[in-house]
Amino acid sequence: MALEIQSPLQSPLLTTTFGDVFEKLRMASSSSSNDSDEHNVQDLDLNPAHDFPYNHIRVRELGDGSEGIVDAYVHKPTGTCLAVKMIQNKPHLPAEVNILRKIPYHESIIHMYGFYGAQPQPDTDCILFEHCSGGDLFDLQKNSFEVNNAVFTEESMWAILRQLSSALAFLHEGVGCADPEQQAVWHPVIHRDIKLENVFVTSFGVKTDLSDIKIKIGDFGLATFYDPEDKRMPGHWGTSILWPPEQTWEGREATPAGDVWAVGCIIHELAHGFPPIEDPELHREQAMKSRHGAQLDRRLDPNIKRFYWEAKTPRWPLPINIDPEAHEFDRRRLRPTPRYSDTLNQCMAMSLQLRMEDRATAGELLEVVEEMEAAYHFRELEKETMAMVVDLTGDDSDDEEY
Repeated sequence: MALEIQSPLQSPLLTTTFGDVFEKLRMASSSSSNDSDEHNVQDLDLNPAHDFPYNHIRVRELGDGSEGIVDAYVHKPTGTCLAVKMIQNKPHLPAEVNILRKIPYHESIIHMYGFYGAQPQPDTDCILFEHCSGGDLFDLQKNSFEVNNAVFTEESMWAILRQLSSALAFLHEGVGCADPEQQAVWHPVIHRDIKLENVFVTSFGVKTDLSDIKIKIGDFGLATFYDPEDKRMPGHWGTSILWPPEQTWEGREATPAGDVWAVGCIIHELAHGFPPIEDPELHREQAMKSRHGAQLDRRLDPNIKRFYWEAKTPRWPLPINIDPEAHEFDRRRLRPTPRYSDTLNQCMAMSLQLRMEDRATAGELLEVVEEMEAAYHFRELEKETMAMVVDLTGDDSDDEEY
């Protein structure tokens, strides 16, 4: 079985240039993304998914996930680099493929070029994605801290939150869909596993504050078309430490509100270094002081023990708009949390309301984020203008008009 998707974009070329921490990452994600006209993608030689793998060269392994490995391949006729996800053969079209082939293109959602059954080996199927050469937000956070103790700037946090909110409003409500008729009959898609590792960086931009970073939500392996009558996630799917309060170990009901919570988790984790949850290890240690807790811990399968305690630990979002020294001690905090603006904290809080009924929808979150981000940049521009006036006039009086 083969499925090729016509794409409006050319995927970035693979590069391996290295330098300083952000410069190294930025150079590694440099792209030659040339827009393709519709008549061009009809030419099979220009479709990066065509005739896989005979028209392609394997470059290297990109990662190893729960479903299989992801390799980088280059399409020989165009030089386009693809991320090829190899999964176990299935008798039906994978849900990830079925979803991505049905939804329109969105700039902040990973693009799928095609699907091939029994390729590149007889016992594997493969999904061909655009290659996001900047890695993911997990690696960006880890590398930034380990190399030079860098933290995410306010500007980069707004850029990330806006793009995540835009992608989620599109998935849940069809916001931004070019076809009004399609939006009118939109069937909501829930991702069910939004986390740092599943947000990919396509470009670091040119600004040192990463305010023009470009990201995409990827890995739709657990995604589904939302059915309010069938919300339970099978087995031990997902990332339990990022579940919202209403998604319990016993119920495991995943809803659009859980995706919104996950977006807030990303901002919380980029700011604090850990998600909005009490320390699961401390919670487990406290529970094991009782006979019941100790017996329960011994009975748990070692493969799901961590999953269980992370699901059982109470959720506890922390603010990001207070001075670093005002935060209480937490052994997970490896560096001080910067003080961000009240408005960024407000937007994060909208997505991290403990009661699902109080949490913003994706569309509501996007609307407020866009408004608040614009207001933040306007205030910053006012400050810069005032500083220029002071430099020129030498007068820093508060009532000076300009």
